[in-house]
Amino acid sequence: MMSRLLGLTLCVLALAGCNGSGQGKLPLAGSVELDGLPLATGDILFTSVSGAVATASIVDGKFAIPADRSVPAGTYGVQITGYEKTGKMIPDSDAPGQMVEETKSIVPAKYNMASELTQDITADNASSLEFRLSSDGE
Repeated sequence: MMSRLLGLTLCVLALAGCNGSGQGKLPLAGSVELDGLPLATGDILFTSVSGAVATASIVDGKFAIPADRSVPAGTYGVQITGYEKTGKMIPDSDAPGQMVEETKSIVPAKYNMASELTQDITADNASSLEFRLSSDGE
């Protein structure tokens, strides 16, 4: 599941034509909570209608995106995914013959594939973005 999201993210980044310059882009950082607790593991994706894209891993409720991989100020759609381990071992779809620990999605679709989240990013808030999510989608 995570490998599919990573693959999709990499495709989106390639299509967006990242030039790596960071010119006009803002470094982003912030936190993500689910039901009042830091989201242990996940990903966050910012996209604009103009095609600008930035993505980062979420670890212990925190994420950071340096300016050279980020986006300029503006309004962005936000997708957040989060996973937890189930304790079950399953075949690795990326490495035949290998086993990996199964994970399950814990963030409702309302925040990822069917995301309704938006974020205005400015120089004033780019380093302190906060997302407070609920597992019941409220």
